[in-house]
Amino acid sequence: MGYSDINAFIKEVYNNSKLAKIYDKSGVAMQIINRDYEGDVKKGGDTVHIRTLGNVVAHDYSGVVTYDSIAGTSDTLVIDQKKSFAFEVDDVDKINVVEEGKKIRYNERFKREGTNVNFVKYHKDSLSIRTYERGVEDETLSCGTGVTASALSWADKYKLSEGKVLVKTRGGELQVAFKRNEFGFNDIWLIGPAVQVFKGQLSPLERG
Repeated sequence: MGYSDINAFIKEVYNNSKLAKIYDKSGVAMQIINRDYEGDVKKGGDTVHIRTLGNVVAHDYSGVVTYDSIAGTSDTLVIDQKKSFAFEVDDVDKINVVEEGKKIRYNERFKREGTNVNFVKYHKDSLSIRTYERGVEDETLSCGTGVTASALSWADKYKLSEGKVLVKTRGGELQVAFKRNEFGFNDIWLIGPAVQVFKGQLSPLERG
């Protein structure tokens, strides 16, 4: 006969890393895998080697077990991209960019490293975009990476092989030129006016 008491349940064990540590010590898999090269991805340019087993074939069993030789495979992933999160909306002018952008930027999935949030409206011959930018933690008038990513998404949506996409931001109008290749896009150019927005003059400090 078994006996259980709800008061004996210690929820703290299940709410932190204690359970994971117990599993690491007692789990069979943890004892046989190679963990010599574990580590954290901390910055752009870090390389991750992903080792997996080759294809496994399920044979019909007829009283004799067939043993296959399984060759391992290895893929290399270079961490060379920043995070960006974009989605289409009906009217970008009505969006509360700061309020809605913060909800996504500080979501559990993104809050540690942060992410830019791009609100995009596709038009037939252009797109409009507003951006909440991490670091600034506010709306930014124009975001180059967000504009480029959204323009290429627009080009992919309409199956364009090359050309220029007109992008309307709060800071002005930009164009993104591109060519499609077998892997995605290349020869990407962000095009816009060069405008002087500030002018200053420095004077030598007077010596006392």
